Amino acid sequence: MRLHIKCPNCGHPATSTRTRQPSTLVTEISYSCGNSACGAAFVLLGEVHRWLRLPTQIMTGLNVPLSLVVHRNRLRDALDRLRTADLPPAGEIIGGPDDEVPNATRGDSP
Repeated sequence: MRLHIKCPNCGHPATSTRTRQPSTLVTEISYSCGNSACGAAFVLLGEVHRWLRLPTQIMTGLNVPLSLVVHRNRLRDALDRLRTADLPPAGEIIGGPDDEVPNATRGDSP
């Protein structure tokens, strides 16, 4: 889909010259006015504002509000499908490859 943007100064059609995405939810588009007598250049800022339809897999850490048209039951179903990390039992220490392993667990005899 192509955006038909007009110059905010003179109203003539503007052409996109560059696109940059500073974050996951924000896109900047640079435009130049097609009217040579005006010569304006400006940046349009596009931002994901809200979900109209939930994605099948929600990326963790993405903070996008829901539109009022999204059914709450569908949201609950999508959240139920999210996987959670398997964590060790409470109090168990996770060691790295360089950690000292006691003799009893290595199978060495004392």
